[in-house]
Amino acid sequence: MPNRPREDCPEGDWYCEECRLIPLGKRKPRKPCVACGIMDEDSDEVRCGRCGEGGHAYHWPSSSTAHTFFCSNLCRHAADEDTRLLDRSNTLWDGIDGNVVKTVDEMNGDLSLDSAARFLSSTEPSVFAVCIDGPRDLCYALYVPLQFSGTAFEVVQASATEPFDACTPLLAPRHVYLLTGKSFDVPRASAFCKTIQPLPAHIGQTDGWVVPTGYSALVPMSIDLDKCETSSLPDHLARHFSSVCHQRHDFADESVCSDYLNVVELYCGLGCFIDGAVRGGYLGWGAGVESNPEVAEAFASYSRGNGNIDTYVAKVESILGLPGHVVEPGGDAQRLLDALKKRPVDVLAGSPLCEGFSSLNAHSTSKAAMLKRNHMKYWGQAVMKFKPEYAVMENVPEIMSPKYKEHISTLLLQLAGCGYQLQCYVLSNWAFGAASDRERFVLLATRLGTPLPPSLQPFHAKMDVDQNKTGVRWAFASRRAQVGESSRGNSELPRCPTLAHVFNTLGSPKVPPRKANVVGDLHAARIETRRVQSLMDGLPTGINACYATIPQSIRNVHGVERFEENLTAIGNRVYLRQRLDRPARSPTKKSSPEGMQGCAMHPTESRVCTPAENLCAMGYAHERLPEAKLSVGHVMAGNGFSPLVTKAIFNVIGVSRRRRKRKRDDDASGHHRDGLGHERPWDKEVTRRLRLLRKEQ
Repeated sequence: MPNRPREDCPEGDWYCEECRLIPLGKRKPRKPCVACGIMDEDSDEVRCGRCGEGGHAYHWPSSSTAHTFFCSNLCRHAADEDTRLLDRSNTLWDGIDGNVVKTVDEMNGDLSLDSAARFLSSTEPSVFAVCIDGPRDLCYALYVPLQFSGTAFEVVQASATEPFDACTPLLAPRHVYLLTGKSFDVPRASAFCKTIQPLPAHIGQTDGWVVPTGYSALVPMSIDLDKCETSSLPDHLARHFSSVCHQRHDFADESVCSDYLNVVELYCGLGCFIDGAVRGGYLGWGAGVESNPEVAEAFASYSRGNGNIDTYVAKVESILGLPGHVVEPGGDAQRLLDALKKRPVDVLAGSPLCEGFSSLNAHSTSKAAMLKRNHMKYWGQAVMKFKPEYAVMENVPEIMSPKYKEHISTLLLQLAGCGYQLQCYVLSNWAFGAASDRERFVLLATRLGTPLPPSLQPFHAKMDVDQNKTGVRWAFASRRAQVGESSRGNSELPRCPTLAHVFNTLGSPKVPPRKANVVGDLHAARIETRRVQSLMDGLPTGINACYATIPQSIRNVHGVERFEENLTAIGNRVYLRQRLDRPARSPTKKSSPEGMQGCAMHPTESRVCTPAENLCAMGYAHERLPEAKLSVGHVMAGNGFSPLVTKAIFNVIGVSRRRRKRKRDDDASGHHRDGLGHERPWDKEVTRRLRLLRKEQ
């Protein structure tokens, strides 16, 4: 074989062909072997690391260290197997009875290579497993050798986090890792987990979180494990990788950053999200999409004169072009699609049908319930189609239950794979000034490259909850962590309105009772059946008034058999009067006193609360409520969400929008963030410190 310099010899498992093939007598004296560097006179000093035999003709550098030679392939393989078993044994027994894992370098007295980095690539980023506080505390870390050679960044498997842990095995992002925000010095070699091979890692967002070819791991974004919110990669890490440019998608022209937002609300109902954008002063153009013509007419009437708002009577399935749903030429679905070609969607909001997830649904396994649950998938598909800068969704909290966790985890994975940062809350209406006890899961998704909106904060406190219950909590955080509990206690916040405030504002109905299918004022009592009205008339007034407290003589004539069979469990829950000194209970779309949530009764009168009372309790403007059927009014109240909450959501979106605009202006002027990631010059604390520093100088 041709002679080569020693530094060109391959690393790893090799043996010296120069020494093996060239007879000893033909070698020139005092000249080292060109392959292994050993001189003829030194050959007797080269001993096999396993059997101790000497000789220059046959030797292999060990696969585990370059300082050990073996006389044969048999000795080399036997030594490698012994070393492998020793490493496994040391890992298991480390710390027991004084056992300490020692690397081969430590055994040989060379500590210069005692770092986990010696097992990793010296040029490409990689994800590896390490035991920081002992073998039982295994964690994963990202190593970026060229830019941060002495630092390891803690990462966590996306499939092991609360937002994504319920995805189906086929979709589970097992090879996707998220930065936790923690970092530490590269640990010693003894902490390196040799049973889990390092994975070449791609840093930056990819479409669908697909690991690129040539890599075994993906690190697309960060996660706050306390809040379980995902966000863009930190600037100090992202700027070193051109692949992060995928975080800035090729959406509509982003050179224009208006203070006003184009808001499209799917499943709009009475339009809580568009109403919130109007109240916050952020609405530039609004589009309400509703499949029920009567509800759409009520939305158009409520929104009239409230800004540039259009109404579209169309199914979401048609807008998405799903099989079996046509887009009729000239129809509302086509009109909406044509309108969205002329203007970008800044905020896509919506309330996908919640009946399939609600605990009040006694037929959750029926085909109808499954079809309604599909609308969560449709909403995610709409985000993928229109690519808004922000996407907001609300639904019942039951979607986080183990029964339906797979649905929300799949939706979150779908949005994260499309390049969206995720914030998930559970919000109570009363925390934002509504006289309503309704609680909803809220998802706020922000496109990568746009600053994450600040956390929502409560504005009001509730009288009957303890000081740490703020009505705003992170949806997937452990221990039901409340937002704002450390900085603002309930004692500092004003008390939320109660049902008494609503009744004082509206007064008693001015129109006579009517049937549910008759159009008219929504502040009117509903004509009930004779049996139901008789039970209502016999219901006492008081805090604990319910079906079980109705006089026996009335129940003997008009009673309900299933209630009578279990007065303790069911009889105490139906025909239950609401309380004047508390926020209104969450209404259902039928507002029935005999439903699973029977707390629909007026506190003092023999009727259920009117649609106007339920809607005003959530914060809708009573003077703009349209005339409609009482059945339609109850549906809108049962499916509604407070515009006071959505106003707070648009306020934090506005903060994010302004930060984005300032960041763009700074980029254009060459003014960037500092090394600590602080935003200049709009960060007040940084500005104050700079001012003090200039004075000292």
